[in-house]
Amino acid sequence: PCILCLYQRVPYFANIAFGALAFLASFRYPRIVTLFLWLAAASFFIGAAIAGFHVGVEQGWWKGLSSCGGDILPENVSIEELRKALTQQPIVRCDKPAWTLFGVSMAGYNYAMSILLACGVVYLLRKNKP
Repeated sequence: PCILCLYQRVPYFANIAFGALAFLASFRYPRIVTLFLWLAAASFFIGAAIAGFHVGVEQGWWKGLSSCGGDILPENVSIEELRKALTQQPIVRCDKPAWTLFGVSMAGYNYAMSILLACGVVYLLRKNKP
């Protein structure tokens, strides 16, 4: 996967931690549970922003990160150093989707899911105010 795909996974790992902490806090500190759930909602919104950026890169709306497509070598490299760098590192481009379904990439689906999850958490928090 490209670097943007890897960045999109981080909010999900954070939300696993927030969920576990909220569960543990629910036994003794119920007010802290709300804090962890707000952090989870914020994390989902951050994940949506990362996925939205990736969709924009895939669609050509803006350029990706400098790390998309492999590391840039310094200007004064020999042919041997260039050959060695090309054979040791696979080039994974951020602007070419690895997979699509109905013309939507995984980043597009992740964007939609992250928005839905964030809005769902906010809705439940506002509905069940203590």
